[in-house]
Amino acid sequence: MEIYDLNNFDKKNKIDSCALGLGNFDGLHLGHKALIKDIKLIAKKNNIKSGILLFKEHTNTVILNEKKDYFLTSYKDKLEMLKEYELDYIFVVHFDNYISDLSPEDFIGFLKSYTNVNYIVVGKDYTFGKKAKGNINTLKSLSEKYNYKLKIVDDYIIDNTLIKSSKIRELLKAGNLKLANKYLGRNYFIKGKVVHGEGRGTGLGFPTANLDNIDHYLLPKEGVYLTVTCIDNKKYKSLTSIGYNETFEDDDLKIETFIIDFNSNIYDDYIKVEFIEYIRENIKFEDKNGLIDQINKDFNYANNYKINLHN
Repeated sequence: MEIYDLNNFDKKNKIDSCALGLGNFDGLHLGHKALIKDIKLIAKKNNIKSGILLFKEHTNTVILNEKKDYFLTSYKDKLEMLKEYELDYIFVVHFDNYISDLSPEDFIGFLKSYTNVNYIVVGKDYTFGKKAKGNINTLKSLSEKYNYKLKIVDDYIIDNTLIKSSKIRELLKAGNLKLANKYLGRNYFIKGKVVHGEGRGTGLGFPTANLDNIDHYLLPKEGVYLTVTCIDNKKYKSLTSIGYNETFEDDDLKIETFIIDFNSNIYDDYIKVEFIEYIRENIKFEDKNGLIDQINKDFNYANNYKINLHN
């Protein structure tokens, strides 16, 4: 997999003909996987390279000024996850005001000048260009002028549900991890830096890793989750709480993870937390003994839950 940064790219460099997928690829869910499969099939059939265009920012952060915590994957996550797909090319570009102001035709001209694209592969609802005025009909009308063929990938449907990033966000905000993970084709995860907290978990007998620097991820519904925490490529069962500690009347939202059978110092390390199942809502207890009793119940549930930690 070769990565070309188009913001620092000499057009004199020779890029082979390719089948190129376009989209935001937020979450790299099962629908995206189907599109990438089609890209590779087209490339193999026509003896050309396979690739996708990847924006370093989600387009909605520029066009709609969406908050960063609206999204399912970071740019770095996408690059890491795309390694398993064995695409030939990843073209990356900053989605800034210049790119967002390009007309649909100018955007295609931009692609052709850098990527030598022979096939463009998109989903049915793909839009592009200034104010998203371009769509699959625009791509069809420009194909002869810019010498490319167009492949429109069928909708990816499971259980009569169209698999889209927006649907997965909706499920996560509802705490429906079972369906969200099913549509993603993997466990939803966030990554963050372990920072010092209030120390209450340690005082209760359940020391937690407090996560910071996670502003680019959508957080699931507030509550307590069965999770898997990944540290140095090793996985551990864990319990993760998202929300405000009502028992201690905290005003700041926190992400706290109790990692089972783990006691090393990981302050300032970055860890990955995979969400498996929503266990319960956050509860305000009358005293810390009630909280300890509930945490013990959560711990027993997690400890007895069958999870393959070796895949």
